[in-house]
Amino acid sequence: SRSCGRLVCDQRVGQRLVLRRLILGVQIALFSFLMRNARCASEDSAARGVEATARDAAAKGLAWLKAHQQADGSLATKGNGQSVAVVSLAGQGFLMSGGKEPAGEYREPYEKCLSYVREHVNAEGQVKEPEGTLAATMYTQSYVTTFLAPAYRHDNPEQTLEKTHLAVGVLPNAQNSDGAWGGKFAM
Repeated sequence: SRSCGRLVCDQRVGQRLVLRRLILGVQIALFSFLMRNARCASEDSAARGVEATARDAAAKGLAWLKAHQQADGSLATKGNGQSVAVVSLAGQGFLMSGGKEPAGEYREPYEKCLSYVREHVNAEGQVKEPEGTLAATMYTQSYVTTFLAPAYRHDNPEQTLEKTHLAVGVLPNAQNSDGAWGGKFAM
C-alpha cells in the first residue's frame, strides 16, 4: 500500500516534468520565432548569442517531440502524451518551426498533430480528451483553439475550418456572468 502510493506520486511528478518540458520547448520555439522575425537594429554579439542559444534549444525540443510522436499524432510519454492539450502545444511548435510554416522535416509531425487534434473536437466544439489523460478544461479548449486557428490560416483545409469554428464557438458560451471561464466541461 505504501509503495503503491509512492508509485502514484512518482508518476504524477513524471507527468508534470514531461508537461513542463513540452511547454518550455514550445515557449523556446515561439521565442526563437519572434527573435528571427523581429531583429533589433543593433547586431551586438550578446543578442546573437541569445538567439543562437534559443534556436539550438528549440531544435532540441522539436527533435525530442518528433522522436516521441506516435503514428496517430500523440506523444509516447508517460502520463499525458495522449492529451489533446499536449499534442496541441507540440503542434504549435512544429507549425512555427520554419518561421511562417513548418520546416520540411517537421511537416509530417505537424500534420499528425493537426489530424489528432481535429479528431478530438466533437460536434459541439468541445475537446474530448482520451480516457486516462487530462480532464477537458477551458485550458485544454484554449490550447486546442490557439493551435487550430493558425493551422487553418496556414493550410486552409475545410475540416480545420470546421473544427476551428466549432472550438471557437465554445468559448463565449462557457463564459460566466463575472466574465471568467469555467473549469471542467460537463461531457
